[in-house]
Amino acid sequence: MKEALTPVGKENVKKSIIAIGQELIERADDITNDLKFVANIEINAKLTVDEVTNFDIKKNYIARFEEKEEK
Repeated sequence: MKEALTPVGKENVKKSIIAIGQELIERADDITNDLKFVANIEINAKLTVDEVTNFDIKKNYIARFEEKEEK
């Protein structure tokens, strides 16, 4: 059963790191859909000994300009 972790002590910090990995694996298809214009994907995590484990995923898109032909 999944549970939110509060990383108090070395063992829970280790479990938090594993939990982030498990979440990334489960969301891999969703994260990697529509990569045609994605320049990179950033994954940020914050672990402290007195906070709930948090992480976020950010996609950075490439802007492309297409010149329209005038008729």
